[in-house]
Amino acid sequence: MVTALNGLFRRVEAAREHERSFTAFAAHELKTPLAGLKTQAQVAVIAPDEATRNRALAQISTGVARTDRMVRQLLDMTAAENADGSGPDQDGARLLADLAEGLQGLAAQRGVALEIRGATGLWHTAHAMLLAPALRNLIENAILASPAGGMVEAGLARAGNEVRFTVLDRGPGIPDADRAHVTERFWRGASSPSGQGSGLGLAIVAAVMERMGGRLSLSAREGGGERAELILPA
Repeated sequence: MVTALNGLFRRVEAAREHERSFTAFAAHELKTPLAGLKTQAQVAVIAPDEATRNRALAQISTGVARTDRMVRQLLDMTAAENADGSGPDQDGARLLADLAEGLQGLAAQRGVALEIRGATGLWHTAHAMLLAPALRNLIENAILASPAGGMVEAGLARAGNEVRFTVLDRGPGIPDADRAHVTERFWRGASSPSGQGSGLGLAIVAAVMERMGGRLSLSAREGGGERAELILPA
């Protein structure tokens, strides 16, 4: 009994330390873009000409979009680790198509084509609320990594006792030195564009796969780019 209680106390303390670290990181990550928004707002107020004011307003718009994504990802991470995520059965291909439709605006803004493949009826899940953030983050990452004029391909396939959601891009890919760290929270590699991303996207994907009994596979794509796969039991 003493051993069991000591083990419980250690796990509780580890969980508390985990939450403290997460809160500290989140506060730090939010502080930076909010400070930037305040600075640009001040520039817009005292701008001596319209061009300067418009540049400041454009920076504010970009900063709001980044902060909005970060807050959403923080909520997604909390849900991935704590929420049950179960609900009515949903078709996997339909879920993928709906997510892609919601990201068409981002793709158009980046000059990237988005192509979806996968027939309906292949696979259904009661955990769409968990799976959706993982898929959305993979597709978002692929769009943001792609050059203008590029294409992101996302699809669903089923083979035997597995289903695979695959997301392909023609971006720079993940450097070999970064692959061991990309699913860590708030981790950004040296090659990450300055000011882009929160370092949470792939951490959310990994947490969702752990909850759903699946796995995330990342590999270099032949001809350049990245191949990301969510592999789940059918």
